[in-house]
Parts: sequence; C-alpha cells; structure tokens
Amino acid sequence: MKRGLQILGSVVGIIILVIATTLLIHTLFPLRPTKGIEYVDLITIVLSALSIMITILGLFVAALALIGWTTFENKLRDNSLSYLTSELSKEGKLRKEFETILTDLSLQGVRAEEAQQLPESTPEDAGERPYND
Repeated sequence: MKRGLQILGSVVGIIILVIATTLLIHTLFPLRPTKGIEYVDLITIVLSALSIMITILGLFVAALALIGWTTFENKLRDNSLSYLTSELSKEGKLRKEFETILTDLSLQGVRAEEAQQLPESTPEDAGERPYND
C-alpha cells in the first residue's frame, strides 16, 4: 500500500511539473496572435491533447493494476499458508485424509496378497512357485 501511494505521488508530481513548466513557458514567451486558426489546425490540437490524456490515463490505470495485483498476490499467499498450516496440523481434516490415503497405499500390496490366498508351500518346493504374469 505504501508503494502504491509513492507511485501515485510521483504521477501527481509529474503532472504538476508539466503544468508548471507549460505556464512558465507561456509566461516568458507569449504567443502573438495570428490571422486566425483553421479547422485543420484545431482538429490537430484537439486530437493531440486527447492522445496525451489517454496516455496519462493508461499509465495511471497500469500503476493501479500493478498495485492491486501485488496486494492480491500477498493476500492470497498469506491466506493459503494459514489455511494449509491449520489443515495440516494434528487435528486438521486434510492431514487425516493424507494419512488415510498413505495407509491405504502402503497396505495395498498386503491386501492383494491376502485376497489371493496363496497355498502354503512345502519344504520341498520352497522358493519354487510357478511364475504368474
């Protein structure tokens, strides 16, 4: 938030500097009136001023977007860490789910062995079981 205020202050400072410089130049070097301004010149001036205003507005929106994204990212990181910390504690639901999954995976081979109920081998054929693929 502090960084955002610094950027906003810099943008406002630049705008004030441009206005002050323009006023100083027009005070030191006043314009002499001409015969008149033509329509083409007026359109050129208006469109130039409009493009400058849109550029400044775009920079302002970009600065606000950057500040907002940084704030959003920091809040998301903080909330994620606090949620995972609480859920992975000894009494958390997520920890119990992980323990259940890991227990099931580790006992999967034992349960499959029990389900097959292999015949007991005799001492003569110990170690000589038929290969079943």
